[in-house]
Amino acid sequence: MKLELCQEFVNHTAERITESPGARAALRSGLGRSPEECVRMHRYVASWLDRRNEGESEQPFYMIASLIAHVPQGAVFEDAESSPGNLGVSLASAHQRGELAQHTTEQYLHLMVRQPPEALCRYLVNAVVPLRDARVEVDFARLLADTLAWPWRQREISKRWLQSYYRTDQKKYSK
Repeated sequence: MKLELCQEFVNHTAERITESPGARAALRSGLGRSPEECVRMHRYVASWLDRRNEGESEQPFYMIASLIAHVPQGAVFEDAESSPGNLGVSLASAHQRGELAQHTTEQYLHLMVRQPPEALCRYLVNAVVPLRDARVEVDFARLLADTLAWPWRQREISKRWLQSYYRTDQKKYSK
């Protein structure tokens, strides 16, 4: 799925959450669960599943919607310039700000990049929830696009996350 469609999904989800506390509660109820366990979420997510490319999983949509509902503030960015970047950048930012220890962020990252597609969402939730609890920005559109492409482009995405993490982390020490 193209990044633009992923951004539309994120914007739509954030808007629904803002408009309705009931929508936020329904979407938050699916945090860490499989789509089969997310009965209350189908109302908000199901219509977006028709836009997937063939073979793309539906689980990332449920995961991203529940993560946005978990901490909706700062979930949407005005433009690409204001995006924090990919997950590697968000993890490095958490370490730089002192929100999470370097060992923790590095461990999350190395664990995630080794996951098969069917396990990735479970590990992403465990990594992103502490980031959002600490109000670290996460580009949910980019994360959705990366997660949907994971079955075909895992090595490329893993490399990008790792390189971004270490580049961002090294900037702290090169000043």
